[in-house]
Amino acid sequence: DFSEFDQILPIADVVSIHLPATPQTKGLFNADMFKLMKPGSILINTSRHDVIDEEALINAVKEKKIKVGLDVFKGEPEGKDGTVVSKLQELDNVYVTHHIGASTEQAQNAVAEETVNIILHYIKSGVIDHWVNRAKATDAHYQLVVKHYDKPGVLASVLDVLRQGNINIEEVENIIFDGGLVACCTLKLQTSATGNMLEAIRNNPNVISYSHVSLD
Repeated sequence: DFSEFDQILPIADVVSIHLPATPQTKGLFNADMFKLMKPGSILINTSRHDVIDEEALINAVKEKKIKVGLDVFKGEPEGKDGTVVSKLQELDNVYVTHHIGASTEQAQNAVAEETVNIILHYIKSGVIDHWVNRAKATDAHYQLVVKHYDKPGVLASVLDVLRQGNINIEEVENIIFDGGLVACCTLKLQTSATGNMLEAIRNNPNVISYSHVSLD
């Protein structure tokens, strides 16, 4: 939501851009946006170059004396040995780095420290912090909920029934109730369990009850 820019930009001394490149953000900082900025204010962009209309930026630097720091810009070198060739080089108060602004000793140490923390937390809890490739949705079409006594081998027997039926489990969660006697396991399945499979699960003396429903 960029609806409040007309209120924020006229009073901001520093504007720092951290946006992805999308159809909605392309050219977002255009001539109209720069007209709203305070003369002599500072603009920093460490996101993507096409968020800024470069020609409009050049005019704003000349007319409003805006000071600019860019880690991304049109035509930036792809490799570390590339040459910077940009109209921005001709302007005073414009400083550019070619997508290496995060390559500082402080930043690299912070990345290394956080990596170790994530690994240690996973080892202790089994939970991965800050992961970016978790599926937003799985190929689960059925849900099997099994209420059972919290004893060794109960879930193994349920999973073995599903394995024999060649049913893939897309998601699973097992919750233990207070006292540690009873638990409830929710399994989201790719395909439906058959009547014989459900009968085999129900006949397990350590299974209290179950439900099997379609998610579609």
